[in-house]
Amino acid sequence: MKTDSKSLLLTAAGMGLLAMSAGAQQSPQDLQAQRITGPLKHAGVYHVTTGTWTRTAGATANAGPDIIYNNTADGIYWTGEIHENGAEWVDEGQLPGASGPFGANKECYRVNGFDIAYGTSSLPGTLTMDMNLYDAYAACTDPNEPGSCINWAGAATADLPENGGSGTGFWTVSIDLAGGAEIEMNADGAPCAPLYDADTSLDRFGWGAVAQGGNMGWILAGDPNWTPAATGGANGEIGGTGTYYSATASCNLDPTLGHTGLNTGDLWRVVEPSTGAQIIGSGCYWYGGYNNVLGCGLGPNNVLASNYVRLMAEDAAGASCDTVPDIVFSNPANPHCGTNTGANPSGPASMSYTRDASGATVGTIQVVDGPDGEFNMMVCSGGALTSGVAISNGILYLAPPLGRYDQVSGGVDAALNGIGRFGADGVSASLFGNGDANGNGFVVPLAKQTILGGGTWAPGDTISFSMWYRCGSASNFSNAIQIQFR
Repeated sequence: MKTDSKSLLLTAAGMGLLAMSAGAQQSPQDLQAQRITGPLKHAGVYHVTTGTWTRTAGATANAGPDIIYNNTADGIYWTGEIHENGAEWVDEGQLPGASGPFGANKECYRVNGFDIAYGTSSLPGTLTMDMNLYDAYAACTDPNEPGSCINWAGAATADLPENGGSGTGFWTVSIDLAGGAEIEMNADGAPCAPLYDADTSLDRFGWGAVAQGGNMGWILAGDPNWTPAATGGANGEIGGTGTYYSATASCNLDPTLGHTGLNTGDLWRVVEPSTGAQIIGSGCYWYGGYNNVLGCGLGPNNVLASNYVRLMAEDAAGASCDTVPDIVFSNPANPHCGTNTGANPSGPASMSYTRDASGATVGTIQVVDGPDGEFNMMVCSGGALTSGVAISNGILYLAPPLGRYDQVSGGVDAALNGIGRFGADGVSASLFGNGDANGNGFVVPLAKQTILGGGTWAPGDTISFSMWYRCGSASNFSNAIQIQFR
């Protein structure tokens, strides 16, 4: 592969929960769709984990068997080659969950492959695509602006075939994520808006693509008038046939792919790079409004402004993702060494966690029921919780490697120091100004401890925390919490 997908995890979509403002939604700008001028060829299967191709006739990806989003109807028009190097194009749809009316049996999925269709005139060996998946996304918003909720689920990077050096080539490509590159996605817009809301602005997901090293354009797909709504439109949904929970055919050039994705909209977002040439500029785009009554884009009316994509997922009871970050607590066996003088009962000291939806930090940990006046320090680990090891007067539930959030051993800025003290009410307060608005608890920074490798936490990382604290001449530990940073 030409780019490092690991670096993409830290740059293309930001860290975990990002945000979109209502103000970022703009009136769509008109573009002119173009007819495809050549044959649509299947390039084969690109395997992300190995960076290799399978190009033999009839090759299939290690994907599925569930099809959780299928927007493949039409295939006659394309955007034209206006998707330039470094720009992200973001389209939307809906992944159905078990709480909605669409017959799905899961609330989250482990995506193991996807199909795309595009055109390009780029020279051979130059074109790479970075794809971002957002399991919560409001249509036509910019993933890089603060505001209302959007959640980045993961990314993949793939080499793409070009035109062979002459004219424009049109391709379909299968991207295989199996073997370690799978992406876990929540249904119906979770975790920003858990479960089905009957509101497309809350229930939709997004997928964004960034061309690297060359230019490209997307094959347009989706025809709601030809592929009817999954439940007849009673809940405001648009299209949605052809997924694993409801299959039907349409008039597509390839009848096995003729489907409209559930709640795909008549617009998409362009996010131009901050530097370099811009072909059309950042903003919301469409083709003047969908108004097609003849089916599959064959009539004189405007085509739907949505791009060709099909998502596949494992046929399992559900991925490990959930509507909120995973949180697991241990149960400390020993109480703390004394009683506090406030209203809270005597130990054991216990933790609670609140995630930071903005993504600026991981979240805030609070610890209560500690001994009055005693010092404490946050301890973190990249490992799982254990059954516990007795140390002094307490039990440590964290597995190595361990790190303390303090200036001496952690090597981080003093503002991120995890040292605190229990007050008379038994609540831990930060001594370095990095608690909550009231000064309590510990706001977990994105920065890792040096002993854990340094750098920053990435979405999907699992972090375990406990609190060490003094007990007179002895010491103790609170219970422990394990969270998955999303």
